[in-house]
Amino acid sequence: MPTEQEEKPIISYDECDWMEEEVKHRLGEWQEFYAEEEECPSEDKIRKDIIDDCCWLDFEREYYNEHLTEILKEKGKEGCAWGISVKGFGWSNSSGKDCAIIEDADDFWKKVLPDCQCTWKMYATDEGLKVRNWHHDSPMGNEYYYLTPIDLETYYEWKEEHA
Repeated sequence: MPTEQEEKPIISYDECDWMEEEVKHRLGEWQEFYAEEEECPSEDKIRKDIIDDCCWLDFEREYYNEHLTEILKEKGKEGCAWGISVKGFGWSNSSGKDCAIIEDADDFWKKVLPDCQCTWKMYATDEGLKVRNWHHDSPMGNEYYYLTPIDLETYYEWKEEHA
């Protein structure tokens, strides 16, 4: 069984990585972005320009959300819900279970991850999906989510039991 370091994430959400990739891209294609300049601008100038570009991050998020939605639809079944378990949640390293109907990336953000700035990697498993998450209460990435497709009948039974 491969270790997590050997596994390749199917998708990652890391705005710092996005920034570094965009800086590299603009350095390599600087004439396209800085046609009025006579020489390649510094990395600091390019980084500042990216930060000042209010649409850049929104575009990146939109692209990743489309990709995440495709993954959720591919790994889930049509008309299914998801069983969700978490281990190492937050500063208290809590564990817990829930289930939710997750049809797209927006549902994933609202129903799975905490409502804060997160960096995460998602892996495919035989059962569904595994997400390793980093944020202010889990800076070492000790927070893991396991998502397993379940049928709607199981979802409604679980919700009724835990109401």
